[in-house]
Amino acid sequence: TSYSLQVSTDPDFKTTLVDETGITTTSKNIPSLANGTTYYWRVKAVNTGGESDWSEVWSFTTIPAIPEKTTLASPANNSVIQLIDLVLQWETALKATSYSLQVSTDPDFKTTLVDKTEITTTSIEMPVLSNGTTYYWRVKAVNTGGESDWSEVWSFSTISKDAVCQIYSSKSIYIYPNPADKELYFIGIND
Repeated sequence: TSYSLQVSTDPDFKTTLVDETGITTTSKNIPSLANGTTYYWRVKAVNTGGESDWSEVWSFTTIPAIPEKTTLASPANNSVIQLIDLVLQWETALKATSYSLQVSTDPDFKTTLVDKTEITTTSIEMPVLSNGTTYYWRVKAVNTGGESDWSEVWSFSTISKDAVCQIYSSKSIYIYPNPADKELYFIGIND
């Protein structure tokens, strides 16, 4: 005629979060469970003749909490960089299992040059970028519970070929074409 239900984080039910009797349906909504937690539950049947033994104990684990928002690390916001070996880096986000990265020449990310998901490290080497261009980038943390908000948007600008010549105008420089990419040049400086 009714049921008793126990729910606990302890498989031995030494403490219970739910210990309810007189349930007249075969289901029960349990609100406000914590993320990333294993719960144990059991039921017994009751009528005027007495109570059954407890059912077999079953368990379930709730999804983890959404990861914390990611903090960008390098290159510094608004920096001007050269095109050689550019690596974007960010801080580890609490509870993250992977990251998503977007890079764009548009601060609103209406179009993206890089839109990469399932990154399992906190850095990524960028492909070849254009000279004299401003890029915007952001990262979000992901786990099975969901995804964080995007990080702050940072930007960096690549140095132009003209700027390289101005920086080193007091020195003798040699510019060599890169046969692999006609837009890139090797620069040699004679001090």
